[in-house]
Amino acid sequence: MSAELGVNTASDGRFAPADLAACGAKWARFVALPNFDLGWYVDQCRANGMKVLLVIARESLVGTYAATAAYYRTMYSRVNALQVGNESDHVSGSSWDITPAKLNELLRAFRTLWPEYTLVGPGLVSGQPSYLDGVDLGLVDAMAVHPYGQATPDFPSPWGF
Repeated sequence: MSAELGVNTASDGRFAPADLAACGAKWARFVALPNFDLGWYVDQCRANGMKVLLVIARESLVGTYAATAAYYRTMYSRVNALQVGNESDHVSGSSWDITPAKLNELLRAFRTLWPEYTLVGPGLVSGQPSYLDGVDLGLVDAMAVHPYGQATPDFPSPWGF
């Protein structure tokens, strides 16, 4: 098994893929935004030897989950993989607090319309792995990891960095 460096990049294409590749990045990761087509950016990443992980987050939605999956399928057919439901276990700028049942609906919509793509589940940020108890992991090929620190008064128990 080998590891490859991936970078989070802006959802507006402001960072040149050639510069990211020059830093050693093998993957570019960005959040899909409605009415903002970065298909050209995907092409530039691939031309510079990078793969692309398209992230579907709260701000990516364009109606129903099925409508969202269909909308981006047309725009981003050249990505290598999708991370669906980014940070679904927490509320912040790019996070949302949806139930595991709703996450399953979202994952199912993307699995149905993007069957041949690698589907990565959301990176969880709450520090509560029990969130996954109700998630159908059969819908994803992998899970993202967002290892943010969560210091508690009794750190390192029950959960820490």
